[in-house]
Amino acid sequence: MVRRMLRSRKSRMVASRMGGRIIGMMTMMRDRLMVLCKERLQHRPWRTSLKRTPPEDKNSEENTSQDNPTEGNTTDENLQTDDQEGPREKLILRIPRTNPKTRYRQTRVRMTKLESDVVAYVESYNPKGKEQGAMLIECDGNDANRMMCYSVVRPREYVHSQYVRAVANIYNREWALEYPTNSRRIMLDSSFAYQKLKTRETYAGLLKKWSTPLQKIVSADISVVYVPVVDNGHWWCVAFALKDQKIWFIDIMYTNPASEHSGDVKKLIAAVEYVLHWRDTQYNAALVWKLKQMHTWPLDSISFPDYNDNHACGIVMLMAIQESARAFTKTMHVGDINVARRALFLSHLNSDFNSCRPLLPQIVATHCPVR
Repeated sequence: MVRRMLRSRKSRMVASRMGGRIIGMMTMMRDRLMVLCKERLQHRPWRTSLKRTPPEDKNSEENTSQDNPTEGNTTDENLQTDDQEGPREKLILRIPRTNPKTRYRQTRVRMTKLESDVVAYVESYNPKGKEQGAMLIECDGNDANRMMCYSVVRPREYVHSQYVRAVANIYNREWALEYPTNSRRIMLDSSFAYQKLKTRETYAGLLKKWSTPLQKIVSADISVVYVPVVDNGHWWCVAFALKDQKIWFIDIMYTNPASEHSGDVKKLIAAVEYVLHWRDTQYNAALVWKLKQMHTWPLDSISFPDYNDNHACGIVMLMAIQESARAFTKTMHVGDINVARRALFLSHLNSDFNSCRPLLPQIVATHCPVR
């Protein structure tokens, strides 16, 4: 009996010691959490988390061009940052976080009632069904229906090639208004690279059929030519900066895309130079593009973080093209990829050059059930 009393007393002493340690640890954790909450309230990062860089005022550009003729030409050289400042990171859609090592949070994109209904209509698409749905985006003859938009909004989906064609027309129309005539940005149809790399289309065929955005434009007025490429669902892009005489790569899969796509780029360089040369000859340009000069240009690429999503290549490519039209940067981050999918789709849906935009209320009333 004495032994039982001693054992019970000893167990109570051990339990009391353990309880004191647990209480002490909980007190330390509480104090640490209070300090972190105070620091977060002081910094308040969420207020500037979703801000985008506002577009440059055209009136200010015109005023500066009168004072200084060299500043009026909005070339990539003028848009580049100084070497002393170093490469800057241009965030397209930043999701707030407290710790750099933690993952980005899942946040919602603010949408109107109409936008929410359209997104719900697109997300409810059944890939196994035969019906492709209503046309939601159209510009200059290239359109994207519900099925094609589903490939943009839905996670773990490759972007449909027809959707990229429609977006290329939207970008070209927007850039024609945003940038002056002597510093044009041009995005070619993805069929240009496909016809050259896969079907071995002749240069004359590329000039006649697949270089429509370059019609009635001479090479001296072009700043950048974007050539999107798709290979087994993987999207990447090569950008020819004519003013800076530099070639940029946009590819989230490879750390050194220049070496990975060296063979394809050589073919695309010859094709683009041929088109530029004969367009200048056709329109009697003062300076005709000289052939075989791009192969000496330096190569560079935009680096991206690991999104752990191989299907996001088309999303990141389209957003990088849209942002690099303002200025090329060494690094780029689109934030949470699922949030970026919706944001990108809504930017194309609400474009002034989307001819289907006025028809969206009618499409919602016809195809979307009453909720």
